[in-house]
Amino acid sequence: MADNKPTPTDDRRLSEQLGAVAEPTRLRIIRLLTSGPRSVGQIADGVKVEMVNASHHLRLLTRAGVLTDTKKGRHVEYRFADGVFEPATGGPHLGTLHLDSCRLTIEG
Repeated sequence: MADNKPTPTDDRRLSEQLGAVAEPTRLRIIRLLTSGPRSVGQIADGVKVEMVNASHHLRLLTRAGVLTDTKKGRHVEYRFADGVFEPATGGPHLGTLHLDSCRLTIEG
């Protein structure tokens, strides 16, 4: 039987991801992105912060592997990285964040 215990490297990555999402503005960004990709300006407007502050939070979430960004003309669009977000199929939840060995339910 294979040993699937998390390694110290796995623990560091999970700690970085949890730290990235454990901030009120970043949680609002995550909730906003559950409905689909958005540009920096749309995210800033949606969570009611200055664009420079939104960019800072988005950079941290991207660096932690929670989000990914794509250049669309003059804009940068942010979305969840592959495998990170699973939309809910019903009920009161928006979906589930998959952060390495940890699962977080996102409520609306």
